Amino acid sequence: MTLLDQCCGLHGELSDDNRRLIIKMLEGGSEGVWKKAKNIIISPVPIITLEQAVNRILPGGINFIKKGGIPDPFTIRRALIYSIRKRKLFRMHPEPFDIET
Repeated sequence: MTLLDQCCGLHGELSDDNRRLIIKMLEGGSEGVWKKAKNIIISPVPIITLEQAVNRILPGGINFIKKGGIPDPFTIRRALIYSIRKRKLFRMHPEPFDIET
């Protein structure tokens, strides 16, 4: 099973368009491709976009992205792995729900 097969959006598997955008980023995407791909939801629970995952794994990620940086293919791959692991962990240990708070 590929990394993209393990990622999913809010309504199930990633759409063909979203898959194509992520594949372009894995092949060394451009600034235009990144602008389109960064808001793709790659994990529904907890909700994680591609940009959020990149920010979590890059040291100084938020500053890097705000300065117009484009993540390299290796970083995109690591971000996908991060979101998959985070979703699996969340399923194993869901956050407790307290109705009183």
